[in-house]
Amino acid sequence: MTVVDTSVLIDHAMGDPAAVLAVQQVTDVVRVPAVVWVQFLAGVPAGKRQQAQVHLQRATHFVPFDLPIAKRALALQAELMAGGMRLSWSDLQVAATALHLDEPLLARDADFGRVPGLRSAVV
Repeated sequence: MTVVDTSVLIDHAMGDPAAVLAVQQVTDVVRVPAVVWVQFLAGVPAGKRQQAQVHLQRATHFVPFDLPIAKRALALQAELMAGGMRLSWSDLQVAATALHLDEPLLARDADFGRVPGLRSAVV
């Protein structure tokens, strides 16, 4: 299973060859953290949002931001801040989700590569 970040979903939807290839190479379940689900669908025009939501729900697995992931996010942000780094709230949720699930992350943001223990692939 693989967790995806918003940028990869957006670029995939726009037909970006690198993003399309990266998602196609996921041989099992593509997991979408709650924050990614919201960010992606919020960017879809209102008239197409319902169709995009149905497609996203069929093609991926939604991961809610629950208490265990929230606790992982809290610990991660404290660890990062101790090292002089900080993630945005949305990136923190994505990283904590991948870490909690012990799954790799597909992203376009190189900052994820500095997160201790996170297996990330920059597309």
